[in-house]
Amino acid sequence: MWAVFLVQIFSGANFPVTVLPKWLLPIALALPLTYGFDAIRCRIAELAEYTRQAVGEGVGLRLASSTAPSLSGAMTAFECPPGVVAAQLRHQLWAQRVEIPIIERPDRLLVRVSHHFYTTEAEIDYAVARIVAEVERLRAISPLWADRLAGA
Repeated sequence: MWAVFLVQIFSGANFPVTVLPKWLLPIALALPLTYGFDAIRCRIAELAEYTRQAVGEGVGLRLASSTAPSLSGAMTAFECPPGVVAAQLRHQLWAQRVEIPIIERPDRLLVRVSHHFYTTEAEIDYAVARIVAEVERLRAISPLWADRLAGA
């Protein structure tokens, strides 16, 4: 039991090995698992950046989560524009086989895109295309969005 715990600690299962004391790094670097966990973290960071660009540029939704490497992970959140109704967006995305949490906060609505190392860019593109289409559709029928465009 202790052996498993120590291997997890030294291989970076719970955090990057760079936070270990320098004298423990040779042990961590000798474990093959270390390189697997580092590769997974790198892949997740790549996908998070890809998602930020695709949703930010593709949909124009404002980023709500941090871009700092120490604070970002496998989830990226974006603010929905005024006039988007959470239940409608959630329902329409689900009908198109896209399961994305729509987080209802008191001051804003968030769309949360989650991925893991096995997620492909094509899957993100598929989800982003559905989000773009649905947000545009909901904007078009929203009186709040029309008021915002009119400068009211």
